[in-house]
Amino acid sequence: MPALLILAGMVALMALDLVPPVVATLVAAIAVFAGLIACIVPGLYLAVRWAMAVPALLVEGRPVMESLRRSWTLVERRWWATFGLLLAGYLLPAIIAAVLVLFYLFLPVLYVFIFSFNNYRKSNICLLYTSPSPRDS
Repeated sequence: MPALLILAGMVALMALDLVPPVVATLVAAIAVFAGLIACIVPGLYLAVRWAMAVPALLVEGRPVMESLRRSWTLVERRWWATFGLLLAGYLLPAIIAAVLVLFYLFLPVLYVFIFSFNNYRKSNICLLYTSPSPRDS
């Protein structure tokens, strides 16, 4: 029974340790969503300005609102660079995934095309009429 109490206490401490990052993420997401509702440009601006909120909270151990302020100051003079990194971080995996999906989507088509062409040739069925060769008789 005491082991269960110790385990429950450890789980509660770990859960409490996860609350600030979750709260920071939720506050930033709600603010970004409100900005996107108001207009896409302010939402995008807020998303870039607060992109470093969770890292500031986790690495520097700041409270939620202070980590949002810290992210604001970190990105202040580097907004375009941060925007470019975030854009590359979203677009590069999306492009790679699209190429892989297209490759694996058309791979079965290519397989069927190659092997069905060989089967047509072997079974003497052609799309164009050809006279049978002497070796086919």
